[in-house]
Amino acid sequence: MKSRLQISLILPFTLTLALAADDWPQFRGPKRDGVSVEKGLLKAWPKDGPKLYWTFTGAGVGYSGPAIVGNRLYMMGGHGDSEYVFALDVKYSAEKPIWSTKVGPLFTWKGNSWNAGPNATPTVDGEVLYALGGGGDLVCLEIALGKEKWRKSMPRDFAGEVNPIGGGAEEPTPLGWGYAWSPLVDGDQLICVPGGPKGLLAALDKKTGKLLWRSTDVTDQAPYSSPVVAEIGGVRQYVLAVNSGIVGIAAKDGKKLWSYTREPAYDDVVIANAIVHENFVFSTVGFGQGCDMVEVTAQDGSFRIRKAYGNKSIQNKLGGVVLV
Repeated sequence: MKSRLQISLILPFTLTLALAADDWPQFRGPKRDGVSVEKGLLKAWPKDGPKLYWTFTGAGVGYSGPAIVGNRLYMMGGHGDSEYVFALDVKYSAEKPIWSTKVGPLFTWKGNSWNAGPNATPTVDGEVLYALGGGGDLVCLEIALGKEKWRKSMPRDFAGEVNPIGGGAEEPTPLGWGYAWSPLVDGDQLICVPGGPKGLLAALDKKTGKLLWRSTDVTDQAPYSSPVVAEIGGVRQYVLAVNSGIVGIAAKDGKKLWSYTREPAYDDVVIANAIVHENFVFSTVGFGQGCDMVEVTAQDGSFRIRKAYGNKSIQNKLGGVVLV
């Protein structure tokens, strides 16, 4: 079933929108963990529910989520034969976008009845944002008016591939149900997941799009999950759940620090982000696959991996999990 997006804003607050709210600048929030530290929410909803502030029905098709900074909401959607990223004013008027910029052609595939359009959530970083289309088109835009600064293509520029285990596009390169990870900004680096034989991850100069490194010793195809940044054993790294298990890749140069090889490998789509707490990493996949928790320990300049547990009691298909 293809998803047509509609955005509604309700007010589960003790005050109105004049109340300052925390920013939500990327997929799953400021720390990519699905946790908000915001205060002042109602402990119980009114009998008739919270007040509906506005509804925007022009988002289009896709599975993109919102990024919110200040009074602006940024999101992606497909219209006709193209995909767009757009900005709404959530405080004063959301009847039409402030701006809308084309990202690339609408992602779909022969025989498709499941999805169309973009899957990723935009990432806002200061005065720019990064948005990824379903076909792997990555753009950097100025948030003021949506003007394009630079763009790259995961398949064309980086020979990227998406794991097609659940079906989907296979031409001109395996793209499965389309690219779905959301761009990760870490310092001056923009972390991407092109996937494929030239490297699972790529770090780009966030200002220019210039390639800084590829994780050439980790060549898994891209999953549908997004990378998270972590400090384990004093080493900054990017952690990502993939079909073969979980990997940790050095932030400074893209070298593989450690990997957990799951036996058997996840035999369906990997969508949920990994959760990192101190030196423990948790991953889960739905559709009968289950979950795994591993302990990652720095030892003599390398990392030791110990499986803490694995079972099928916890399975997450789509939305991700939250550590509470």
